[in-house]
Amino acid sequence: MTKEWYFQEGDKRIGPIAAAALKKLAESGRITPETLVWRNGTPEWVKAGTIRGLITTSIPPAAPPQLDSPSREDTDEATLYDVWHPIDALVAAARRSTIW
Repeated sequence: MTKEWYFQEGDKRIGPIAAAALKKLAESGRITPETLVWRNGTPEWVKAGTIRGLITTSIPPAAPPQLDSPSREDTDEATLYDVWHPIDALVAAARRSTIW
């Protein structure tokens, strides 16, 4: 016997649908982590995000902080390698500091 699922969309309860179909709906975004789902044998409706393997979210890598790019005069490294690294902005700022 296949496991048949139901899900709630607005005030409608939709189903039964196969687990594979439920997974495809989650992948398409129609079912979100907050969508209520249920299948026979479960005591109550639960959020789809609590069902292991149903909602898969890939977390994009964090973007590096947006710092002002130093001018070529500020860093010898940028001139030498024609590459800029975020730490270069910190070094350039320290070199311009009146504390030093």
